Amino acid sequence: MRAGPLLPTKFFFSLKEAIVLEVAGKDCTRYLNARLSNDIKSLANGRVCRAAALNPHGKVQALFQVLAVADSRYLLVCSGGPSEEVISAFKQYIVADRVEVRALSSELSLTHLAASDPQASQTLLASAFGLNLKTTPYGEAASRAGVYAYVNSRSIALGVDVLSPAASTAHLETELIQQGFAPLSLELQSLARISAGIPDFPFELNESRLLSEAPLEGIVSFNKGCYVGQEVVERIASQGRSPRLLRRIALVGSSSLAPGTPVEHLEPEQETPQIHAIGTIVSCAVDQADQQTFCFASIKNNLAASGTRVKVGDLAGSIL
Repeated sequence: MRAGPLLPTKFFFSLKEAIVLEVAGKDCTRYLNARLSNDIKSLANGRVCRAAALNPHGKVQALFQVLAVADSRYLLVCSGGPSEEVISAFKQYIVADRVEVRALSSELSLTHLAASDPQASQTLLASAFGLNLKTTPYGEAASRAGVYAYVNSRSIALGVDVLSPAASTAHLETELIQQGFAPLSLELQSLARISAGIPDFPFELNESRLLSEAPLEGIVSFNKGCYVGQEVVERIASQGRSPRLLRRIALVGSSSLAPGTPVEHLEPEQETPQIHAIGTIVSCAVDQADQQTFCFASIKNNLAASGTRVKVGDLAGSIL
């Protein structure tokens, strides 16, 4: 069984539901540092980091890429979700702070491009926008004439997110196609992301789930000051475990599994295999070509080890 779908060697897609915010003002760095999970004070201009906005219970209200554009000016990019709710939650703790938040979703479009050879993405960005972006390591960003690009993976292939004026989206897509990048359907976008084990807001990460359940590296700073939800995150980190974990499952066969579908533990070493529920499906994507189903599931921590055999409906497989 292959570990993921067979994707084009070069591909792209537009994230039409993306939420883009400009955050500026004298107190914006302090506010971002106190509102988000990562260390924004240490983020140099021209760099990008991942950060989550949490509620006081440590659950996810938004997941952002935070780009430091200039002193006291940032761009925050969220893949999607209910725009008004995300903006309201983000601004919730602005009281007397000199912080301005402006929605730019109608002005800037988000396009993701990826290639098995990172040089292809670098060449495209240079020819289309004159951008010189190193595609490794994560954290690199580049900007020119209102276009921003930064390294970000949305599949197993190393990718780049491009923020460009909405009016230039058609030009970018034409340039991509001319250079051999294939457009990816919504179904393949989801399959590429889930099979690669990349959870995102609002699909897997939202206010029903603790940030600490997710396998996200580099999204939390444990060395900065206080932020909303920190107490829960720190407590779980000190105890070494969350009650449940968001885990990726591969199943043999194709079936569109609804969120909430029970995940059962299959213990084949028993003479009569014992089956009992250990979690539920969170999201699902089907690889029709290889007759595989990839899912994210919320699994009890003590039964979430890689290789654990599971059964979901009529399909069997294992935790990856």
